Amino acid sequence: MSEWTSPQPTGPRDPSGPSNTPYDRVPPPLAPGQEAPVSGPPTTGAGAWWWGLGLLLCVPMLSNLLVLVGALGYRAAVRKTLTPTGHEVVRRAINWHVSQLLYTGVLLAVHVVLLMTFASDEPVPLASPLSTAMALVVLLVIYGLVLSIVSANRATRGELTRTVGAIPFVRA
Repeated sequence: MSEWTSPQPTGPRDPSGPSNTPYDRVPPPLAPGQEAPVSGPPTTGAGAWWWGLGLLLCVPMLSNLLVLVGALGYRAAVRKTLTPTGHEVVRRAINWHVSQLLYTGVLLAVHVVLLMTFASDEPVPLASPLSTAMALVVLLVIYGLVLSIVSANRATRGELTRTVGAIPFVRA
């Protein structure tokens, strides 16, 4: 066994002696073109769905954008440890988050256009076209929250969830 793989003593460290913790030792150099081994268990990709819970911020466009950035960052961080199912889970999560950002932006734009078109000095009734776009945004947020929770729980078990409404922006 080399010094790197041999078990180290667990007693108090003698400052003048050799290091005895993994943090004090330096790993052996890698050969040119060789990648460092990936440590830790395989990743299921559920974290990309848990990012969807960031929609609890309830700031329509800002929270959607933060969730998307978080899911992309998560994907980059765990890319090497993802299982094949995990890659698909993350791909579906990112597709949903991009789709939800797009849907929210379109619905808010429709709301602004309707507000400019129909708004006047008179009060607007609750069942007007103005409230339709905002009601759809609320339904979209609720659907996104439920989808994120269900999909994250299923991904933890290694299962996939069908993401109804997701536009396939990211391909396999």
